[in-house]
Amino acid sequence: MKIFISKDKFAKIMRMIYLGHRMINSHRTDDTLPEYESAYRHMLWFCKEYELSNLVTEIDGVTYPSQELEMQDEAEDYRQEYNEKIFWSELADRLAQQDVVKLAWGEEKFLNMNRDARFNLLCNHTSKREEEFEEFGLERIGIIQRHSKSQ
Repeated sequence: MKIFISKDKFAKIMRMIYLGHRMINSHRTDDTLPEYESAYRHMLWFCKEYELSNLVTEIDGVTYPSQELEMQDEAEDYRQEYNEKIFWSELADRLAQQDVVKLAWGEEKFLNMNRDARFNLLCNHTSKREEEFEEFGLERIGIIQRHSKSQ
């Protein structure tokens, strides 16, 4: 099968592939997923075919992304934007769930609530957390030190 893609479109596709690879394998050390790693390396190899060798570098016969591909402003901006959004969203969701379990008189009672009631309660508390973070960021987030009775 042959797919015909312009050089500009292929460059954009490579940015998407690079970002996808970062999500899948960049946080892994000894447990990278070989099927994705192999597909990624294969696509990097095609950069030469599209006269985009500036996006890759070859070391000992293995094709790697070049610094230009890794540090492209556009791809890096998308990555940072995504990470920022996910950070605040996950923080709000997880703290809201913690709040709701405490307010629902424990995890068991929370889990025994009907699905819609749980969902509405979580949404309400997630919204409150999101509003808090929009106004104060991490300024009012901290760890409460509990002192033992013997101190």
